[in-house]
Amino acid sequence: KANYELFSNEQKKIEMEKHRLDTTLQFLTQQIVSVTEEIGRKTKVIEKKEHVNQIHFWLSETFIPMVETMEKNVMFNVHSQFNTLFEKWFTLLVDTQTLRMSLDEEFSPKILQDGYDTEYTALSGGEKTAAALAYRLALNQILNTLHAGIKTSDLLILDEPTDGFSQEQLDRLRTLIDEIHIPQIILVSHEPQIESFVDTVLRFEKKGNETVLL
Repeated sequence: KANYELFSNEQKKIEMEKHRLDTTLQFLTQQIVSVTEEIGRKTKVIEKKEHVNQIHFWLSETFIPMVETMEKNVMFNVHSQFNTLFEKWFTLLVDTQTLRMSLDEEFSPKILQDGYDTEYTALSGGEKTAAALAYRLALNQILNTLHAGIKTSDLLILDEPTDGFSQEQLDRLRTLIDEIHIPQIILVSHEPQIESFVDTVLRFEKKGNETVLL
């Protein structure tokens, strides 16, 4: 009987220990499952991070430099064409060997007077107008070249393009209009001489608060 009670107590202790170990095993099993799932999630994050790093590397090391090179080449060609047209139209409007105009790297007019840089404000009224007109014409042609879908490529509207022009420059404007080859040009001007080289003249007069067609 004493041995039975001894063994019974030992059995109870063993069963309690087994229950404790089973509980611990169940907890650890759950922990293993949880850790395994966490490892899976983090593995996917690592793989995604590596994929993003590869994309970032390709964008920064390959794509962006390639686009920058393309942009530089395109802008170089645009600048070259723009500058050629700008110089052409300005030289046609202003016949002087001492004054030259071209475009700098930022597409702003660069003025040389007798070989020296000068400011736009130092130009005469006619020279300023000629520069502005030459720039607008060159810009118009470049935009029409770059964007074939522009619906107004056959139309040019110039508002007071001859402000400050001399008689000689007005004559040169006629030559310029012939050379730009735009089917329809609308000129808004107060210069009577312009009427001599246009096909149709529309006269307007302001009466009170209204502008009427004569």
